Amino acid sequence: MKEAEFAVVVAGQSISKIGVIEFFKKAKQLSPNTVGIVMTPCFELDKASDGLDNGLIYRFSKKPWNDLGLKQAVEMAITHYEMNNM
Repeated sequence: MKEAEFAVVVAGQSISKIGVIEFFKKAKQLSPNTVGIVMTPCFELDKASDGLDNGLIYRFSKKPWNDLGLKQAVEMAITHYEMNNM
């Protein structure tokens, strides 16, 4: 992300030691226009909702995911990115 901007980043709720909210905070610093999707089990949804409230995360996708649902979420995120960066 230091060298190129990504339209969409998909990350799991338990990404590395820092957690997904801190990950997206760092991602926004490097690439402010990147749209974030969090993959999360239903029982952890309330933990990750802070990122949605403060604009770090565009949406959630439930684990386990189905391929069509994830594909649609990414397509919607790309459209959101494009609409906000024209």
